Amino acid sequence: MQSKNILFKKVILFGSALKGNANEFSDIDVALISNQFSGNTFADWHLLSPIIIKFSRIEPHTFTAQYFEEGDPFIDEIKKTGLEIQL
Repeated sequence: MQSKNILFKKVILFGSALKGNANEFSDIDVALISNQFSGNTFADWHLLSPIIIKFSRIEPHTFTAQYFEEGDPFIDEIKKTGLEIQL
């Protein structure tokens, strides 16, 4: 998957859409892992703006590959319950 020439290492679907308890107003949580992300949410979202505009229900959660591998409680939950999309 590419947007503005971003090479994604992993794309993981997680949250209510995956668990089956989403409603018509729910967003679709997606973890996007790329070494091209800065760790600054606003800067990373700017890189993803074509995707965000085209797919408004997608809620991107951006991580550098290193930070994702190091993990934190939120990332640990994504790893535990998420579904990796094969690229």
